Amino acid sequence: MEAFAAKHAGHPGLPGVSAAFGAMADMSGDGDEQASAVVRGVRPSYFADFRGRRGAAGPVP
Repeated sequence: MEAFAAKHAGHPGLPGVSAAFGAMADMSGDGDEQASAVVRGVRPSYFADFRGRRGAAGPVP
C-alpha cells in the first residue's frame, strides 16, 4: 500500500482507497454490506490508470 500511495500521491481518490484498505483489517464478518463497501473502496486501486495503459494488453476481441 505504501508504494501505491507514493505513486499516486495527490490523486483525489487516494484517501478513499487508503481508508478501504485499512477497513479490510477491521472486517469482522458482519455480512455482505461491510464486504461490499470494502470492495467498492479498493476497486479503484486496480483500475487507477486503465485509460493510460489501454494498449498494454493488446486489442480486446
